[in-house]
Amino acid sequence: MKVRYSFAVVACALLMLGFGLLYSKHTTTMHVSAAAGGSITGTIKLDGTPPHQKPIDMSKEPFCAK
Repeated sequence: MKVRYSFAVVACALLMLGFGLLYSKHTTTMHVSAAAGGSITGTIKLDGTPPHQKPIDMSKEPFCAK
């Protein structure tokens, strides 16, 4: 009988802890501002000859075909 009660107490405690964590995530939201954006800089160097690029056929796109 004591095992059932201890199991019930542990289960209730875990449920309360889980709901508490779930609720706390919804109330504390993090706001991010795009004004504090960063930048990426660098240089890309290719040794040797670049691979041959296939031309892009834009005639199948109606807006580009104009």
